[in-house]
Amino acid sequence: MIKKEKIDSADIARLAGVSRATVSRVINKKGVVTPETTEKVMKVIQRYAYTPNLQAQVLAGKHSNTIGLFFTTYSKDIHINFEDSHMDFIIRMVINAASINDYYVLVKTIADPNAPIAQLQIRDMFVQNRIDAGIFINFPNYCGMIEELIASGYIVGLFDHNLSGRNEPNRIIVNMNDKAIVDAVDYLASLGHKRVMCLHGDLDRQNGKQKHDAFRRGAEKHGFYSPPEWQLFTHFSGWSSREVMSRFLKKTRELPTAICCANDAIAFGVMDILKEHGIRIPQDISVTGADDIALSRFVTPALTTSRVDFYNIFHTLTKKVIDYLEKPFEKPCCTTFSSEFVARDSCCRIH
Repeated sequence: MIKKEKIDSADIARLAGVSRATVSRVINKKGVVTPETTEKVMKVIQRYAYTPNLQAQVLAGKHSNTIGLFFTTYSKDIHINFEDSHMDFIIRMVINAASINDYYVLVKTIADPNAPIAQLQIRDMFVQNRIDAGIFINFPNYCGMIEELIASGYIVGLFDHNLSGRNEPNRIIVNMNDKAIVDAVDYLASLGHKRVMCLHGDLDRQNGKQKHDAFRRGAEKHGFYSPPEWQLFTHFSGWSSREVMSRFLKKTRELPTAICCANDAIAFGVMDILKEHGIRIPQDISVTGADDIALSRFVTPALTTSRVDFYNIFHTLTKKVIDYLEKPFEKPCCTTFSSEFVARDSCCRIH
């Protein structure tokens, strides 16, 4: 392989016997170039180990073909959240969808989305054109920094988000509905449960409030006994639900016959603590989750939950962000996904 220092696209064009514009089209995969010409240009590029000057392209206003993926953990110990393996799955789905469309993903996990230093770092990635767009996961429904980015015209993809009256086309949204909790509550009622606890997610998250409200409606509909002290709140994670459930069991003797959890990660934490206290599942307490993540069918007992097509959710969100980069939308873009109830072994009938 021959390598020439500081070789540029003009040199590649001259050596390949084509125009500089043709070289650009080959590199950026834009426009029409015959297979023969593409092969000729690529041979020269490979021979001289040429790489485009990405910094110059960014300064010239061109895309970096990079999407930022920002994921909050709500934990000072950032490693603890990786117990919830669903995070890894989501990251891989976004990277996969971006890669299929010839985009890269820059991933940043954040302990506290409201921390000034974290918000400054994210803003800098946009302002310095290190990324073309950002996808935000696990962020509060309202985040001033995100609103500033959208108002400035930056492209933002959001999972689990709904702000009334905010319908800018560069605010690209993918949501879930509340069917998972509706189905779980109806199922527990059909098994004869009347004493039902709920472990909710963050109420400042769209889906957290959505599921919280769905549980309250269902509890009223079925006449559940579910006092305020049985309404516990977590960060949609296993480590958080373990802490919350441990505190609850230390200070009370009154137990429910069933626990409805806002997602599977919460349910896993609840099941761990119940087992530590010698409480049998489902003979003593039934447990439901929501999401049907990969581990849900393999825990013991297998978790009753609702299946959500997260593959489609995050491929859709990533693809729509890329579609906007390629050709901006004129209308708001919001897609909502539902769920399918899955009854397994973690629930039983009250006798």
